[in-house]
Amino acid sequence: MTPSAPHPTEDALFLVAQDLADAAETRAVLDHVRFCRPCADRLEEFVLTAERARADLPASFAAAVPAAAPVARRRLRPRLVAGIVGLAAVLAVAIILPLSSPPPAGPGVYWMSTEFELSAMRSRPSVPPAGLIDALGLYESHDAPAAVAALSELELARGWADLRDVYLYAALVAEQRFAEAEAVYDRLAPDTLPYEQRLAVRWYRYTHLLASGETDAADRLLRRLRTAPGRIGELAREEAARRRIVS
Repeated sequence: MTPSAPHPTEDALFLVAQDLADAAETRAVLDHVRFCRPCADRLEEFVLTAERARADLPASFAAAVPAAAPVARRRLRPRLVAGIVGLAAVLAVAIILPLSSPPPAGPGVYWMSTEFELSAMRSRPSVPPAGLIDALGLYESHDAPAAVAALSELELARGWADLRDVYLYAALVAEQRFAEAEAVYDRLAPDTLPYEQRLAVRWYRYTHLLASGETDAADRLLRRLRTAPGRIGELAREEAARRRIVS
């Protein structure tokens, strides 16, 4: 599979990284970076730059930024993005955070969609490995035990095995089978995965580390994920607010 043309502009990548693009623009960029490593790496540079800028804020302002982001992202134009962090902090002063209800026990299970992968496999001239489409269908139906059983049985060549292991790791984390999940994670190279899968694996890694008691490592990863675009970034910001992580 080759990346769709044309490549996103620098401005488009920047706005997606800042979560300022609209849904259609974000979807177009994320579809492109699935198969374009240079654009995926550039997008991640923008994400990391945003996180470093946020880390330089005073703690009181940093705590307010996630709450203000939905307000700021719809009102700012591209030429004003240099003032995003400061404006978000100012806007957040007017927001009253509910403190009466206790936070939930932990992050909920996040299920990746397999629609894109299944469609891509069916459109390839070569036949996908036997059982892989069925196994991904079990994951898509949120049947984690059945997905684990089906994916674990598949003996696949490199490439297909990477795709299997992404969803196998996700299903094992959903099942809280952390020792087995760790063995699968050791086979993965997350930085080589398509961008959305890369982010999803990092989110699963966060939930894995947190549930395993490795809180410091989990917190470091969550801080990186807070500025990610799309659903993973939303989950990370919600989780940081739930756990009151402000720096």
